[in-house]
Amino acid sequence: MSLTRDQERWAEAHTVLDLHGDFVFTFIAERIIDLAREGDQDGVDRWREIADRVGRLQRGTLQ
Repeated sequence: MSLTRDQERWAEAHTVLDLHGDFVFTFIAERIIDLAREGDQDGVDRWREIADRVGRLQRGTLQ
């Protein structure tokens, strides 16, 4: 069974939040900066999607 893209992003959001806790957005920002410097727009977009989901998890707004 494979995950949809949306399910994958939610799983990634849960994982980075569990791993980085209060510093999750610092970690994500650093990752986005590194990917942008490398010219990896797909990677930047992926991490922005993850950041959005992390924010929604923290706010309790999952819709």
